Amino acid sequence: MSIQVQVALRTRKLGVLIRDARLAARKTLSECAQLVGVTSGILRAWEEGRKAPSLPELEVLAYSLHLPLHHFWSKEAMSDDESVTIPSTCLPSSEYVNAWLERSCASNAKMPAFR
Repeated sequence: MSIQVQVALRTRKLGVLIRDARLAARKTLSECAQLVGVTSGILRAWEEGRKAPSLPELEVLAYSLHLPLHHFWSKEAMSDDESVTIPSTCLPSSEYVNAWLERSCASNAKMPAFR
């Protein structure tokens, strides 16, 4: 797998964890963006996996949401009450994801946004 594909995949995973943590903290997009010091558009781009926050931005986000920084490197999502592990059976196979990302990156196609 190319570095470009690995970065794209990691950025998408990070976006899912950011959005999930924000929702678990019951913060709106604009509230969370204001806490971090970015625009709502930038935070939305992070959540959709189109951009990745810098390490200092991620540190401020973790602090603002009362989470340890390492949360954003885990495979765990936040529920309303506790942390839960996402079963691998709920996720597409890595071969499928890798093939899809390679096709998407090769064609410069826009990756679909999580909603």
